[in-house]
Amino acid sequence: MKKLFLVSLVACSMLTSAFAERWRVQDFINSGISSIQVSNTIPVTNILSAFSYTTNTVGIIYTNSLIQNTTAAGDVTAFFHDVNTSAGVDSGRSHTNALGTARIVATIVSGSIGSSESCIFTFSQVPDGDNEATTAAERFGFGVVGVNGSTTTVSTNVPSWVLDATKVRVVSVVSTSTNAAIKVKSLRFVDWVQ
Repeated sequence: MKKLFLVSLVACSMLTSAFAERWRVQDFINSGISSIQVSNTIPVTNILSAFSYTTNTVGIIYTNSLIQNTTAAGDVTAFFHDVNTSAGVDSGRSHTNALGTARIVATIVSGSIGSSESCIFTFSQVPDGDNEATTAAERFGFGVVGVNGSTTTVSTNVPSWVLDATKVRVVSVVSTSTNAAIKVKSLRFVDWVQ
């Protein structure tokens, strides 16, 4: 009976370690913010970014769980926070195969915009976990083209060189729409961890 019990314990521990690998989802948008409105006249920048200002642009509209707010002069509401990468974790997979790819998933809600207008997201690696990369060559980004009056979700691969950094940071979100503002509903980092 003791042998059966020991064999069962060993089998359970092997199963647990086999399932320790998983997809991890992290939000770039702070938990108190449910949406951020972006227009071509008022871009949203991350006040934590070295490429940004220390306060938000006057007139940015965001929604928390209770009410819609408009930023005023000197507003320091932090819309974004950095997300952790798997730097230093050897997952046994390359950054380019189907299971090992880190992705950023963005969801926007658009008004009546033209088909060629988009919301452009720019990111930077944070190699040491605190200080953002200082050259434009160390940034990456992508655009989401809105569909008139509906929700659009786009997922894109994160460049493999970014995954060597400790964290990833949102630098800015800009809309090319001249007709209507775009609401950013979610912005997530999804990676495979062990």
